Amino acid sequence: MALVAEKELEHIGETKGIEDHDHDLVQDLSKRLDALWRYDQYIANADGHPELREMWRDC
Repeated sequence: MALVAEKELEHIGETKGIEDHDHDLVQDLSKRLDALWRYDQYIANADGHPELREMWRDC
């Protein structure tokens, strides 16, 4: 059984779709876009709390 698992993991890391720095940029952009969606939700959830809403808008 260990031989099968070793064979499955044997080639991990040999290929990649894009350069590391490009991947980093895409990953960070994705995180930021997800955060924007969440902040909109947080702003809506803070209805009736103007200071809290402003804090989320600043983010």
